[in-house]
Amino acid sequence: MAGDTTPFHIRYAKHPTSDIAGTRYAQVTISSAVGEDPGEADAVGGPEKVAVQKQRIDVELYGTSPAALRALVGATAANLVLGHKAGSGDNEKDTIKNVAFTRFLGQLMFRDPDTGGDIPVFGVGGTAEWIDTDTLALMWLNAADA
Repeated sequence: MAGDTTPFHIRYAKHPTSDIAGTRYAQVTISSAVGEDPGEADAVGGPEKVAVQKQRIDVELYGTSPAALRALVGATAANLVLGHKAGSGDNEKDTIKNVAFTRFLGQLMFRDPDTGGDIPVFGVGGTAEWIDTDTLALMWLNAADA
């Protein structure tokens, strides 16, 4: 799962409970910091022990309202809820816990899933903030949505 990037054409986005105007697309990336104990200097072969030391969840959110997105930058960390269609066509929602948006990504052209034409979208980026008891399973939840 580490290094995975999951893109979403979203139906809506909320941070934490208020709808974010004009959202169209989100991308969630998981990465890991891996530590190694190389073992004795004269030992043959690879490392003696390899462990995932930290995991990170980064989020990019894109939409047609730059003002709504810019308002997220610097706001208090909160759950980000992304409503989207699953591969089966069912409505689902993903919740990424404690996302703090820290940067405005600017504008890019994006293919609109509704019209098929290119539209300008703006983006913001953020990172999920963990506490000691959090795990990846607690930080990123998926559920059915109405």
